[in-house]
Amino acid sequence: MKKTLIIFILLFFTYSAINSQSVSEIVDTDYKFIFHLPDNILKINKEEAQNKTSIKYDFDYVEGKDSVVVYLVAIKYPDIRRLTDLVYNVEKEKVFNIQKREGDYIEFDSVYYDGKTALYLSKDLAQIVYFYRTKDESQDVHFTYILGFNMWRKFYGDYIISRIREIATGFIPDKNIK
Repeated sequence: MKKTLIIFILLFFTYSAINSQSVSEIVDTDYKFIFHLPDNILKINKEEAQNKTSIKYDFDYVEGKDSVVVYLVAIKYPDIRRLTDLVYNVEKEKVFNIQKREGDYIEFDSVYYDGKTALYLSKDLAQIVYFYRTKDESQDVHFTYILGFNMWRKFYGDYIISRIREIATGFIPDKNIK
C-alpha cells in the first residue's frame, strides 16, 4: 500500500511538472484576439494609444542563446482595410524599421481574417512579419494586426524559423471574444 501511494505521488508530481510547462496567453477583448505564448517569454510590455484605437505588445522570446524581439500591433478601424495598403504602409513606415524584403509574400486566408507574411533581411538583421486584417462585413469595428519577429541575422536559421511559425500560429484574431 505504501509503495502504491509513493508511486501515485511520484506520478502525480511528474504529471504536474509536465503540465506546468503550459503556455500563457494574452486575451484582448477590446482588440479581438487571443495570443498563446510559450513559457520562455520575458517581460511583456503593453502600450495603448490615448484615443484607444491601437495597442502594441512587445516582449523577448529566448531560445537557448538566441533572443527574438516579438511585437504585436493591433489597430481599430470603422471599416475594412485593404491588406495590400497595410503591407505597403508598414514597409514604408520608418517606425517599424522594416528591412528589404527577401522573396515573395506568403498569403493565408480564414473566414474572419486574411493575411500575408514575408521575410526581411539586412546585413545584420532578419525579420519575419505577419500582416492580418479582419474582413467580416457584419462587424462594426475592424482590425489590422502586425506581428513581427526581429533577430540578429546570425540567429536566423531553420530551427528559429520553425519556432517563430509555431508562435505565430498561437495568434488568433477572434471576433467572438467578449
